[in-house]
Amino acid sequence: MTYQLTVSGSIERRGESYGAPIDDSGVTQDPDIDVISGSTVDGRLGGGGDAYHITGEITSFEADGNVSVYVDGEETDLG
Repeated sequence: MTYQLTVSGSIERRGESYGAPIDDSGVTQDPDIDVISGSTVDGRLGGGGDAYHITGEITSFEADGNVSVYVDGEETDLG
């Protein structure tokens, strides 16, 4: 499943779950699959979870399947 996330600030990958219900060891970090460009990440899920440290607000989120999104440890509906 692929997704695109855009924020009004910055995005960085740190390999931590940031309170989402996944162990840090399950957070994937593959810069060839999840590409951050400016304030947007184009990613793909498969076999783990993705987690990012963001600043600002989420301005756009699109996914080609069902996903659970957590912000500051709370499940969030971005639909």
